[in-house]
Amino acid sequence: METGLLTLGDLLPDPNTGICRTESERHRTLVEQGVLAEAIGMDAIHLGEHHGSSYQLSAPPVVLAAIGERTERLILSTGVTLVANLDPFRVAEDYSTLDVLTEGRAEIVAGRGAIYARTFEIFGQNPEQSRELYADHIELLLKLLREEDVHSAGLRPLNGETSRPRPYGELPVWVGGGPSTASVDLAAKLGCPLMLPSV
Repeated sequence: METGLLTLGDLLPDPNTGICRTESERHRTLVEQGVLAEAIGMDAIHLGEHHGSSYQLSAPPVVLAAIGERTERLILSTGVTLVANLDPFRVAEDYSTLDVLTEGRAEIVAGRGAIYARTFEIFGQNPEQSRELYADHIELLLKLLREEDVHSAGLRPLNGETSRPRPYGELPVWVGGGPSTASVDLAAKLGCPLMLPSV
């Protein structure tokens, strides 16, 4: 059995003191939590991604890289990366860089991020296209991580591009599920493991 720590990077008052940490303090605390997770024998840390909300963790690969510099074996994962909102080419570059720097400890849990329609508006996207964007982007991300000279005629067209750096090894990509069965179907179609938010 593997154990891990999942955090969304909330910026809420401390329940005991009522004091709210600064964003700088909260980000440094996330790094310390990762170091502590490894020290007590946990296997992984998973950082959520949010934009325009009280969850202030908007750049998981940056924070995971900081944790990676201070740990040796901890799996550095997301929970989830908002693949529907992000450019898959950039996601491949960011997480492959993390994977190279940490010698194969990066993982991606790719989510649709449909909880907050506002996120799609922030990125200039139509929330009604969330499923289409998600499926298109995760399929392209998988191709970019596994292949070179990638072509795509989808929502994010590519004409023979290779993302750099290449992953250190096989960079695991999970499908982040939600309340519908669509994520289960997508995980089965893509042959990816499935992460569910609750049991």
